[in-house]
Amino acid sequence: MISVRQSNFELLRIVAMTMVLITHAVIAPLGGMPTHEMCQSQPWISILRCEFGSFAVLGVNIFVLISGWFGVRLSTKSVINILFQIVFYRIVIGVIFAVAGQSTWTEAVWYMLPGNKDWFSRCYLLMLLFTPPINCYLKSKAKELYGFVGILLAFQIIFGWLVPVWPEFNHGYSVISFIILYMIGRRMRALYDSGMMKTRLSLPMLCSVIAVCGLAVWALCYMIPHEGICGWIRRWDISYASPLNIAFAAGFIMLFARFSFKSVSVNRLASSAFAVYLIHENPLVRPFYHSAASWIFSFGNAALIFVGVIVLAIATYMVCFSVDRVRLALWNRIIRTDFIDNVDGSLKSIFSQTRINER
Repeated sequence: MISVRQSNFELLRIVAMTMVLITHAVIAPLGGMPTHEMCQSQPWISILRCEFGSFAVLGVNIFVLISGWFGVRLSTKSVINILFQIVFYRIVIGVIFAVAGQSTWTEAVWYMLPGNKDWFSRCYLLMLLFTPPINCYLKSKAKELYGFVGILLAFQIIFGWLVPVWPEFNHGYSVISFIILYMIGRRMRALYDSGMMKTRLSLPMLCSVIAVCGLAVWALCYMIPHEGICGWIRRWDISYASPLNIAFAAGFIMLFARFSFKSVSVNRLASSAFAVYLIHENPLVRPFYHSAASWIFSFGNAALIFVGVIVLAIATYMVCFSVDRVRLALWNRIIRTDFIDNVDGSLKSIFSQTRINER
């Protein structure tokens, strides 16, 4: 029997990826959150940027928490599917840009390497590979989970958020952060299923709290003339390792878990969420997306910028979704063949032989 994906969480997956699109339109092309000088000279636009940043930065954490909520059943097919998406778009986009003269062949080939200039795919794929032992641990050591996750989370908050000390670990840009989120998602699901996790949280309440946090960041940057201190505040606000951002992301999980519906259209749109990331964040495509976002901010009007960023994010998602139909058609042809079964059989044979040799 084929399981049908829950459209409430598929909708949340779409929302999360739209948040990522907004983050890459508001933060990256403009050099981060607004400075003290900008907060004073352009207050309304600065407030808008702070609010966009506070909301949109939750996308990555939500995306990973969803994986933890449902749990990952690692298989050869799932790993090949993700690798196929990554490699497919790296090669296709590289060839298109080189043929169109938008990049040299050397540059195109360099960016065809999977994972190059792409921290998210690397961390997510590594997290998937760690899920089998994590799932076993969660199943046999459920009582010890609180302490273990608490230690990891405290370590990340101190050394990855408050006082970032390692470039590869700072602000949640690491597989460790993804594993923490995955384990939090797993535990949330267990508590929810047992009826122990009940909340009166509502969407207006959650959005209001996030909006207040964004406004507080703007107010602090507006009042504090020291740019170094403002820089710390801005980085803390848009950090994936922020305990507030993790809590807000968990809040969205709980809200969307409270209602259920089935929609083929929503599920189909969500099936291309990862492809949306891979396309718009490709190193060759990224400058064009940033240029479009910068052009929107050149309007100089907060209302127009708000509408423009939302339209840009939605339009980009829909364009990438349309492009992804080609990749999905090719993938469906692959899974109809014996290729994946052959790879799976070969891997099992290798592992079996290795165990025999160890004995």
